[in-house]
Amino acid sequence: MAFHRPDSGQRMQGIPWWIRRTASLTPIHKDSSVLLAWFAGKEALEIESLSDEEIVEGISATISGFLPKPINGKCGVKFSKLLKSKWGNDPLFLGSYSYVAVGSSGDDMDAMAEPLPKVDGEGCCSSASSPLKMLQILFAGEATHRTHYSTTHGAYFSGIREANRLLQHYQWAKKGLDDYN
Repeated sequence: MAFHRPDSGQRMQGIPWWIRRTASLTPIHKDSSVLLAWFAGKEALEIESLSDEEIVEGISATISGFLPKPINGKCGVKFSKLLKSKWGNDPLFLGSYSYVAVGSSGDDMDAMAEPLPKVDGEGCCSSASSPLKMLQILFAGEATHRTHYSTTHGAYFSGIREANRLLQHYQWAKKGLDDYN
C-alpha cells in the first residue's frame, strides 16, 4: 500500500491515521481468507485501544479504497472476525519484540546480555571478602541476541547462551572452591 502525505489533496478519504504505519498486510498462506497485519509505534498502541469494529471498518475502508468501486456503492471488503494482541499496553511486555533503533548497534544488545554483577576476566565475580561471588542475574531473550533479535530462535539461542554461562560458572566455581579449601 502507498499513502500520500496527510496534507496532500490526493489523500484517500476515510482512511484512519493509524493505518499508515501498516508494516505488513498479507494472507497467512496462499489462497487464505485470513489476513495478517503488523503495525508499529504509536499506531500499534492506538489500535490496541480501538474497538474491533473500528479496526475492521478502518482496514475495510483502506483495502476497498484500492479496489474498483462496487456498483451498489457499498464497501467491497468485509471481515467476519478480528483477533488482536495487546502486548504494547501489557506492563509485563510493553511490546511484542525488539528492534534496533536508529543510533543503536549490536553492542547495545551485548550490554543488555551482560550478567550482573559484572564479571571479571575469569568469568566470575570476586571481592575482598570472598574468592567467589555467585552470578545474581542473567539475561536472556531475543532482545539480547546480537544477530537474531526479534525472533523466536534468537530467544532460544540466548537461553542456550545463558545456560552455558551458568554451566561454565559452576564448573569454575567448583574448581575455585576446591582450590580455595
